[in-house]
Amino acid sequence: MLKEELRGEQSHYENFIQLGHTVLDKTDADSGDGELVTKRLDGVNATWDALVTQLGQREAALSDVLSASIQFQHTIKTLMEWLPATADTVDALAAHTPAEQRDQLKVVSVGRFVADELLLCLSHQLSTAVASSSLIYIYIYIYI
Repeated sequence: MLKEELRGEQSHYENFIQLGHTVLDKTDADSGDGELVTKRLDGVNATWDALVTQLGQREAALSDVLSASIQFQHTIKTLMEWLPATADTVDALAAHTPAEQRDQLKVVSVGRFVADELLLCLSHQLSTAVASSSLIYIYIYIYI
């Protein structure tokens, strides 16, 4: 959305710069007015370039958030498939000896630990990506 708005403003920006150069061409090169117009044009150019750069960074950050959320969703789906199978394994322990139950519970515990660590890592990646994206949005909003 911001990219489309920026594209729509591109012609206004270019017209402004062109008019500024027209004014600059009509002023005396040694006058203070020429220097002032040059400084203003440089400032507008720098601001425009920074805005375009920030917009690109915002787009990249949003892409990172999308990738992280897709990976997070995939992991949740995998865990949701793993949970019923693990529940069935735990339910079936009653038919085994205590030694066999301990062995089975060790396998379940390792699987749960791996799942917890993966979910924690992905949650951190997703929250970091969202936070980064939010900061870039605030920066762009301040520029506009």
